[in-house]
Amino acid sequence: MAPYRFSFTPESFFRVVGSFPRNGVTDLSVTSSFLNVSFNSKITPSLLPLVQVQPQLQGTWQIDSDSSRAFLYPYTFFDFNASYSITVGQDAEDKFGNQLTGGFQSSFSTAPFEVTFSYPQDGDVNIPLTASMTLEFTGPVDTATIRSAFAIVPNIAWTFSYYYGGGDRFVFYPSMAFRASTTYQVTVSSKLAAWDETTLSAPAVMSFTTEEFKVTSVFPGDGNKDIPRWSSIMVHCNAPLDFSTVSTAFSVSPPVLGSLSYYPLGTSFTFTPSSILDRYQLYTVTVNTSLKTANGEVLENPYSFSFLTGP
Repeated sequence: MAPYRFSFTPESFFRVVGSFPRNGVTDLSVTSSFLNVSFNSKITPSLLPLVQVQPQLQGTWQIDSDSSRAFLYPYTFFDFNASYSITVGQDAEDKFGNQLTGGFQSSFSTAPFEVTFSYPQDGDVNIPLTASMTLEFTGPVDTATIRSAFAIVPNIAWTFSYYYGGGDRFVFYPSMAFRASTTYQVTVSSKLAAWDETTLSAPAVMSFTTEEFKVTSVFPGDGNKDIPRWSSIMVHCNAPLDFSTVSTAFSVSPPVLGSLSYYPLGTSFTFTPSSILDRYQLYTVTVNTSLKTANGEVLENPYSFSFLTGP
């Protein structure tokens, strides 16, 4: 086999091949940790004073390990909703004395202070009754402004947790579960401020609807066979329960003596028979519409399931 050969001609001039952020970017995060300019040849520290960022950013300039990129690591965050430019003067030279052809200029802008993500999202339906609510922003939040800026209708008691990793996210935890089959509207007003006192560019308003109150799972499962005769019966729901309503809502057919147990503000309960169940017996369990949540909602429809014991 004949050897494979190829040839190439290197560029004959020194130039910029790219930058970060790219030219024209309009939504750079204010927490971005660096800027860089990439060249097609090795550079030296003598070039760095000719790389200018406007408005000026205080930071540390470094050249990467392959000597072809200049990095600026700012000491602080960028400003919100601001325009920046990066220029490299045409007097810049590479390591070999080649002068930059035509200079270089690039521009970008940062995002305004605004909501970037929410859970639930606007218009979501069937939100779990025990869900929390997450809000993320384009930059770190001044936590002292959160409580006065956040409102939810219908009103519920809540606490919040603030994430210090990036400082741009917090989570609201309802003190009780959301009400079933209810539409909530959440408003984050312009009272909310970022770390630098920049306020939201516009109030954020979103709404979501919760799911109905229901039984979510049971043991034994409906239609299960050969269930051990010493088994307990467990019912799990999707909201904290008013346990004063469990005893009247729960029944087993044929009747079985036993006791109910549960945890305060829990979402499930357990029925423990006083003695082992009959062998090869089909049992039907019903949870009727008198079962209530801690918020006072009732099951919309009775829930029944059956199982067959073993020997």
